[in-house]
Amino acid sequence: MNTKKVAFYLGDFKRSGGTERACIAVANGIGEFSDHQVFLITTNSQAEESFFEIGPKVNIIYLNINNLKGEYFLLAKRLKSSLKEYKIDILIAVEVMSIIFLLSVFVSKS
Repeated sequence: MNTKKVAFYLGDFKRSGGTERACIAVANGIGEFSDHQVFLITTNSQAEESFFEIGPKVNIIYLNINNLKGEYFLLAKRLKSSLKEYKIDILIAVEVMSIIFLLSVFVSKS
């Protein structure tokens, strides 16, 4: 099997909604039952805890963003840097609004 690095961009993992629950459940399942390396990319800081339990085989990348609108360019920069640093093969945008933040990452030339 060809092992891949799979990342889920969730945004804020403190929320208790169905989107967060489903994303974390899928990430935990992939981490537990496959050879893929799984990452959860969140705008939260390390001091904040997820509402749902994140399994030990899911790596968390904290972007430390407090204000999505006010720190849009910083978010894009940190996200792009993280994708390169961790050599992510597959990126999954969990929320529809995530596409807005991911677009600038893929459109920029640097």
